[in-house]
Amino acid sequence: MIARYIHNTGAHAEKPFVHVNCAALPANLIDSELFGHTKGAFTGAAKEKKGKFEAAEGGTIFLDEISTLSLDLQAKLLHVLQERSYEKIGSNIPQKLKCRVITATNSNLAEDVQAGKFRKDLYYRLNVVNIHCPPLRQRKEDIELLMSHFFDRYNRQYHRAVSISLPYTWELILAYNWPGNVRELENFIERIVAMNISDEKNIQDILLSFGNFNEHNMDADPSSESAQVHDIADLLRNQEYRIIINALNKNNGHRERTAQELGISRRTLQYKLKKYNINKPLPEV
Repeated sequence: MIARYIHNTGAHAEKPFVHVNCAALPANLIDSELFGHTKGAFTGAAKEKKGKFEAAEGGTIFLDEISTLSLDLQAKLLHVLQERSYEKIGSNIPQKLKCRVITATNSNLAEDVQAGKFRKDLYYRLNVVNIHCPPLRQRKEDIELLMSHFFDRYNRQYHRAVSISLPYTWELILAYNWPGNVRELENFIERIVAMNISDEKNIQDILLSFGNFNEHNMDADPSSESAQVHDIADLLRNQEYRIIINALNKNNGHRERTAQELGISRRTLQYKLKKYNINKPLPEV
């Protein structure tokens, strides 16, 4: 999305934007995919083929997962960037490079360089302007806007009118660390909309079972470390448990008001109290 934004707001937005997922290209075809080939260049080359660099002429080529390229291909890419030209397979006629090149990776290239997995000269050649996109867990202020976008998209696609508005559900969403980042969030929203789930309890149950909602993927609650109730120490790591206890304490144990604040029915609250073996006196979390 960032690469597309750069392209769409640039001076050549009307020109092609070519996205290449380097990790998805077969190793024996990636040369041909990037640079193209002439007719008869190799067995099966029945006609001339335009490569991705040529297809992006005047616009932008986006090389995603750049760290997956072999060292040999890294050397070829370095030559293309330095000379601003390339040759089709089967041809010795240089083709001018006439496009912006943007690359991306979820790998730490500096560490890959130290480990000998990525060429140092290519790393410095690519690292002209560096844009760091932090994981979703580090920019949770984006979640509401992203969810609104995905609800709009999938409600139109599935002809639904599903939404999430209750504070209890929002607390769980914001507490989760989304290890799958934006794609996982999108998948979660599509799942809710596709199944036409408007009942908040069912949404919460899906959320709690989605991916891996456990202590490894939840924001830590430092106060839980000071809890003195040994027999529920494991449960203190569960965010749902903490939310329910906090709501009960806030409402002085009044279950009707607690259920209203959490946006669930009293029957659902009763089920969860039994599930977590929550009895008076209430523990502090």
